[in-house]
Amino acid sequence: LLVRASNLIKGHRQNQQLKQHQQQLMKLALTDHLTGLYNRHSLYDLGPKYVSNALRHETGLSLLVIDLDHFKKINDTRGHSVGDIVLKEIAEVIQHACRTEDIVARFGGEEFIMLLSNCDLDNAISKAEKLRESIEISKPEGLTVTTSIGVSQLLPGDDFDTLFDRADKAVYEAKETGRNKVVA
Repeated sequence: LLVRASNLIKGHRQNQQLKQHQQQLMKLALTDHLTGLYNRHSLYDLGPKYVSNALRHETGLSLLVIDLDHFKKINDTRGHSVGDIVLKEIAEVIQHACRTEDIVARFGGEEFIMLLSNCDLDNAISKAEKLRESIEISKPEGLTVTTSIGVSQLLPGDDFDTLFDRADKAVYEAKETGRNKVVA
């Protein structure tokens, strides 16, 4: 009886450890290792679900593409370790600007995505402008960092890709027309 109880306890502990390892692996698979934000894979998994939900319930959904201006210059002049610190601090600023129902992901390099549920275009533009200002005044590592932000709103018949493409085109327009601005 004692051996059986001991084996059951060991088995229970092993199951608990396995669950912890599974949770750690899931976190590694879904989040960006540097910033702790969702990664591109998570965005492409969650984004279509948010779009489907917004279309079904006829609620607003907006997407922001946030691209740090001249980030390569930071890496080239101050080093990649400083660049990593800047990315982490900017990620915190972006995360702080979010509601719990919003999604923030690091899309790549110095590009971030915010998916704003229950948010129409006017509110998304306002949020983007406040975020742009917050990033500029944050001064990570004592550096002035600016950002260009593209904004789009979900329209009937859109899917995640079309929503993203419009915001992506808007961020390129912001960069081409002077940077440190919001374009919708």
